Amino acid sequence: MNFKKTLAFCLSAMLLGSASYLNVFADDVKNETKEYDYVAIGDSISAGFGLAGLADLAKDPALILNEELLNSPVANAYPAVFGTYLDELAKSKGYTSTATNLSLTAYRALDIAKVIKEAKSKGEIATMIFENFVGEGSSKVLEDYNKFYMEYLTKAELVSIQLGGNDIVMAAIEPMIYSENPILRGTAVSMMLTLFGEDLKTSVGGGLQVIEQNKDKITAASFKEAEEYFKSINNNSEQLVINATENVKNVIAAVKEVNPDADIAVIGMFNPYDTSFDYKAELAKAEKAAGALINEVIKQKLAE
Repeated sequence: MNFKKTLAFCLSAMLLGSASYLNVFADDVKNETKEYDYVAIGDSISAGFGLAGLADLAKDPALILNEELLNSPVANAYPAVFGTYLDELAKSKGYTSTATNLSLTAYRALDIAKVIKEAKSKGEIATMIFENFVGEGSSKVLEDYNKFYMEYLTKAELVSIQLGGNDIVMAAIEPMIYSENPILRGTAVSMMLTLFGEDLKTSVGGGLQVIEQNKDKITAASFKEAEEYFKSINNNSEQLVINATENVKNVIAAVKEVNPDADIAVIGMFNPYDTSFDYKAELAKAEKAAGALINEVIKQKLAE
C-alpha cells in the first residue's frame, strides 16, 4: 500500500469514527514531489455552516466560498480536522500536505457537478436563497466557484465527497417554495430555516408568518392539496434517493474528468440531530400553535 492509498484509507476510517487507523503508515513512499493535496467537496455539513458560533447565520463564514475562507477555513468542520491528522501523517513520512475545503452551503450534488464542468455555474437553490433573502444580483458571488474547483482539483491526490442530502430534501422543498398554496409555502419556509440552523421556534414561526400573511387565500382545497403533496413525497421517497445517488455518481465522474489520478473517498450521510433536545415537546408546542392559527382561519372563513 503506497502513501497515497494509505491516506485515502485513513480518511474513510477516521470518518467512520476510528482515528486509530492513522497509525497505519506506508513503508513504500513513491511520490517524489513529497507533496500531498487533499480536497473536500460537500454541502453545508462539510463546509462547517453553523460551527462558527455566530448568532447571525447570515454572517456565517461558511455561507460563501472565497479566498478568505480558503485561507482560513472553519476549524471544526471535518475537512479541517482531518487535515490536521493528515499533516501529522505526512510529516512522519517526510511530506508536506495541504487540506482545501471546497464544500458549498446549500448546494446539491446536481449543482456541484455543473460547477465542476461549467464556468460561472451557480447552484440553483443557493441562487434562489441569495436573490430572495440577500438582494437582487447578490448571487453573482457564486460565479467564482468553478475557478476555485479547477485550481484545486487538478492538483489533488485525494478528494472526499459528502453529498446527496440536499438533493433529497430540496427535491421535496423546492416545489413547495414556489407553490401558490400558503400551507405548502409556509411549511417550506419552516423547513428551510431549520436546514440553516435556526431553532425550532424561529423556524416554525417563519412558516406560520407566511400562512398568516396569506390566510385569505386558504381554503379547504388548500389543506387537501397539501395532504396529497406530502403523500406523494412519501410514496416517491425511494426514487428521490435513487436520483440523489445518480447525482453523486455524476460528481465522481466530473472529478475524474478533471483529475483521473486522484483517489476519491465517498462519505456517507449521518444523523445531525441533537439527541438531547426534546423534539417531541417542541413539536407538540409547534403543532398547538399551528392548530390555533388554523382554527382562527377557519372561524374567519365560516363567519364570512
